[in-house]
Amino acid sequence: MLSVLVFTLLADYDAPKGDLTDGDLGVIELVKADEKRATVRVRIPRAWRTKAGTKITFKGPVRLADDRGVLFTGPAPVFTVEANCENDGGTWSEPVATLELKLTRPLRKPVSSQRIIGLVMMGKTKLPPITFPPVKTTQFRADLDGDGKLDTELRENDDPSQPGCGSALEENDFNLVTATGGKFSAMCCGP
Repeated sequence: MLSVLVFTLLADYDAPKGDLTDGDLGVIELVKADEKRATVRVRIPRAWRTKAGTKITFKGPVRLADDRGVLFTGPAPVFTVEANCENDGGTWSEPVATLELKLTRPLRKPVSSQRIIGLVMMGKTKLPPITFPPVKTTQFRADLDGDGKLDTELRENDDPSQPGCGSALEENDFNLVTATGGKFSAMCCGP
């Protein structure tokens, strides 16, 4: 029985994941900015098993927002699968795209060494608003569906068994949290 379970887990691990879908969430990392323009990396943190370098398109809009409002709404860029890191489960790859934004207001201060400045949602999914209060590890909340109500939160992982990520555990580990109780890692956590 255990060997069947192990085989099933390994088979699932090796299987390529599907395309980007409506409602996929991710983070926005600042690359560079001045008063008028910003270059950002959009990362959709799903553990993809697709070969690094694969191009992925999404036929729909993408919305970038921070705690001050919408930064960009428009056609989704072409994403490229990048190998992000190694952890106990193997290589973590994820779709990443670079966007040039025309700024109409200052950006928020980046969070941590990952320079996260906002969140992203693929498509036109409607998200219920967050009704619970922020916790001490909440970094910020955003309105990703554009209805004027905060619906997604970036939260530092408060699990004491995972004090950080990356080389020598010097990077923070973040989770994306939604009103429905969904919580998933916003980044690969591993050496």
